[in-house]
Amino acid sequence: MLWLLNLRRQVVYIMTFVYGSDVWEIKLHSGHTKLNDFASKNQLQGITPRTLEFIANAKPGYTIEKGQQFIHFHNRIANQLLKHSVINDNKFTAWFSCGEINHKQLESFLVQFSVFSNLFIIAQLLKTINANSLEAMRASKEILVNELGVVFRSEKQQHDDQTGLVSTEGTVDGGVFHFKAAHFEWLLQLGSCIGLDFTDMGKRRHGSESTLFFCDELNRLYANEDYTISQASSYAVENWAAAGFWKQLINGLKIYQQQNDLKLPI
Repeated sequence: MLWLLNLRRQVVYIMTFVYGSDVWEIKLHSGHTKLNDFASKNQLQGITPRTLEFIANAKPGYTIEKGQQFIHFHNRIANQLLKHSVINDNKFTAWFSCGEINHKQLESFLVQFSVFSNLFIIAQLLKTINANSLEAMRASKEILVNELGVVFRSEKQQHDDQTGLVSTEGTVDGGVFHFKAAHFEWLLQLGSCIGLDFTDMGKRRHGSESTLFFCDELNRLYANEDYTISQASSYAVENWAAAGFWKQLINGLKIYQQQNDLKLPI
């Protein structure tokens, strides 16, 4: 996971290359014979016709060299980051999804997850403080206060059958705070089902060496004052989170509760 956080300065406005007010894009295109010939001759295949026109016409800020640099950058993201095993072949979550965990393994997992959940609040607060714009600060606050228990407000909401506290889209602006909507409290509910209580979870002293290292690296990279470093880290973390590992964890928990005749809050 930590390898993904170290693309650092090379990710600037992820998947875009910004010069002034213009945006460079990667997109497959057909037709535009002259532009395709120009792209082939200058090793610029894949850049959009609009951007190729800017390069061909020597628009300020657009050069063949910069176009080639961007393609190299785009390919590195596609081949090194998005194909990394943590994103597309996570051995742990794949194993977990089979429900082959025993009580001790589940206990350990929930404790470490709870440590991450609480320490992530620190990283998210730092990311909010270090934002480079009001828009970025507000985006960081959305995540921060949702972690703490403010439910997203939206016309379309998905509610938990028991609490009505789960919403997956919208904004926290005008949302309602609920103690039980905090992510840590959900983990605490899970822990209570297998014999853990508040004193067993969420504190730094409960964290393993690898968990604490990961959390500290989030503070250093994800919440970095340098916008390009924090954005690179965000992009890595968001692609990791969007890869489907959450569904694998929930599937494993469902199998575990069936095998052990439990009712988990999932």
